[in-house]
Amino acid sequence: YLHVSCLPSVIHGNVKASNVLLDDDLFPQLSDCGLALVPNARRQ
Repeated sequence: YLHVSCLPSVIHGNVKASNVLLDDDLFPQLSDCGLALVPNARRQ
């Protein structure tokens, strides 16, 4: 999961070094969420 306390949880399907970017404070940010899944999400 990307965030334990995030509801709904998000599963990033493509975590690799090139998808981790650092912000101005050097905190990591994940990019390329095209393969991200939200478990138990309602489909319409």
